[in-house]
Amino acid sequence: MDITDDDDELMSELAGVLACADPVPASVVAAARQAFTWRTIDEELALLTFDSAVDELVGMRGAGDRQLSFEADGVAIELDVVGATGELVGQVLPAPATVALEIQFADAPPALVPIDEHGLFSASADHGPFRLVLRSGGRPVATEWVTL
Repeated sequence: MDITDDDDELMSELAGVLACADPVPASVVAAARQAFTWRTIDEELALLTFDSAVDELVGMRGAGDRQLSFEADGVAIELDVVGATGELVGQVLPAPATVALEIQFADAPPALVPIDEHGLFSASADHGPFRLVLRSGGRPVATEWVTL
């Protein structure tokens, strides 16, 4: 079956109808744009190994809490998202001697997050989609973008 100009016109009209009936949320568009820029030649991607929003978790602390685990190149980042507030509590394992942790947002400036000697940190992710970038002397490690 050949595609004609009539088919292109029909597809264009259908796309317009769908855009009006069920528009894509702005946060989804922003996250999609960020997906093209998240990876650079200098960063190692920390793979998501556990997400309580997807995997069943028995004994979860409270409704609305979310637990995420990322791993890359001998580094693990454990992260709890507390309720709907966007409060993040996490730990880098093993605890690095010198480190910079940055939280990057799709629509806001990045913020540096202090990490204590045990690898513990806390931050707020109230600016929408975010990712963490860990710099500890070697190659930077970045998590996937997370949408609350």
